[in-house]
Amino acid sequence: MRLRKVLIENFRGLKHLELDLDDITILIGENNCGKTSVLEAIRIALSRAAMRRIGSFEDHDYHLADATSSPGDSGTLQIILEFIEGKQGEWPVEVIQGLADAVVLDSSGLYHLNFVLSSSWDKSLKEFITDWNFVDANRKVLPKAKRPVVIGTLQNFVSVFYLTALRDAVRDFSPKSTFWGPFLRNPSIPDAIKTQLEGELVALNDKIIGAEQRLKQVSNSLEKAQKIVSLGQKDTVSIEAIPSRIWDMLSRAQVNVAAVTGASLPLVKHGAGTQSLATIFLFESFLAAGVNKPDPHTSFFLQIEEPEVHLHPSAIRSLWPTLAASPEQKIIATHSGDLLSEVPLTAIRRLKRTTNGVEVRRLDPKALSPEETRKAQFHIRRHRGELFFARVWLLHEGETEYWILSEIARLAGIPIEENGIRLVEYANVGLASLLKLADQFGIQWHCLCDGDQQGKANATAASALLNGRSAADHISVLSEPDIEHFLCNTGFGGVYEGNISSQSTITVKPGHIDYWPQVLKSQQGKFKVPCAIKVIQAIEASGTAAIPNFLVQIVSRAVALSGV
Repeated sequence: MRLRKVLIENFRGLKHLELDLDDITILIGENNCGKTSVLEAIRIALSRAAMRRIGSFEDHDYHLADATSSPGDSGTLQIILEFIEGKQGEWPVEVIQGLADAVVLDSSGLYHLNFVLSSSWDKSLKEFITDWNFVDANRKVLPKAKRPVVIGTLQNFVSVFYLTALRDAVRDFSPKSTFWGPFLRNPSIPDAIKTQLEGELVALNDKIIGAEQRLKQVSNSLEKAQKIVSLGQKDTVSIEAIPSRIWDMLSRAQVNVAAVTGASLPLVKHGAGTQSLATIFLFESFLAAGVNKPDPHTSFFLQIEEPEVHLHPSAIRSLWPTLAASPEQKIIATHSGDLLSEVPLTAIRRLKRTTNGVEVRRLDPKALSPEETRKAQFHIRRHRGELFFARVWLLHEGETEYWILSEIARLAGIPIEENGIRLVEYANVGLASLLKLADQFGIQWHCLCDGDQQGKANATAASALLNGRSAADHISVLSEPDIEHFLCNTGFGGVYEGNISSQSTITVKPGHIDYWPQVLKSQQGKFKVPCAIKVIQAIEASGTAAIPNFLVQIVSRAVALSGV
């Protein structure tokens, strides 16, 4: 069974949120936007705690609208899980029969199951009371499904596992851990082989003790205790150098990993990255082994928080194929641009906090043409995955603009990083595809266009995507053909005059309309970035008053958009 939609109301920082889920769903967003709350809501709804009438939720699980609110003031806390067949016949007959009173059939022949968990303040009992129901597509309660056996069956068929960001190899690989412990308990070794192995262990233990005479002497001395305290005729004093019973041996098992020197060291003695990665793969092994699978038709639902913790960027990128290959449904929360650069664009869900609460933004598969999607994937997903974490994209033509805009922001004391602004080059991608992508994910944008024919065409394309927004807030057009001409006309022409090739001839004098075009055509080498850096150095030497106001306005508009 696949979980296809989650609706959450009045849970922690989430007033109202609707989230569609794929087989693999990637949650992104700024800190405190609700990613962990989404994972926790699903975990609670599919846990045994959902069946408790009192105590399923803590006071701070109830949404607090403002500083003066008390738990319950915002109304009923509600979590709705919608399970839907992907195609006819996807759910086994045993699942449909086991949940017969809770499943409904839609007009297209697909089975649905809608589970509602709610909690609200009961004035008479003076307690928060939790209740649950199964409902149809119109949210009408299905009374026959209101039986504990039905919710228990659902929890057997959909088993949720949550791997938090706070991974600890000491805890995760302890004999009592959720994922490691089951491998050590109740060994599946055939009885005949177990008897043989335990006999060999006893013999090996005797050899070890016999070879170490000092331990043998200790054993002989301790036998005196049996003569003083009657322990039974068959009791003897013995020393175990190694456990003689299989279950005892396995309970002491530990994972060793070779260090860079080749020496085998316990996992907990390795770096945090190795430990974190080992925990993820232990998680995978636990699921693959099915050691905790209550029913052959059980579907695992995996929640993984920040799989990138402690990992090198290259290791993060290498991890994705493993995460993607497992057949279980997964929801992954991440802050890693490196991980994000590997995932399908349609799998991303961006949580964005607005004045009305948290909204979920995703890419509509029909929003971009195949060619636009290809370009976006190449430029954004493959190389700049972290751009999806920005609040505002400040789009520009090329590399010169990147250096000029970023350094001018620094010199003017405008904190673009703090405001979530990222500079995005669109020269080789196409402006329209990036603007469409930004709008789909709820990322604000401002674009700087050249004043030449292509630049004006870009500005026209951007204007067509404003959808009622102000052009002044989102589009700036240079009065000159490009940024180099603009800099020459705003007091920095000397930088370019100093880079004229000795083989070039300027035919007009300064002040002539063709002077700066001829200077720029006469530049030697790949001049754009080196000259842009010299412009920045000239501004630093002259002071912020030398910064062209037009460029400061562009950055300031991006900052203003970051609060929208």
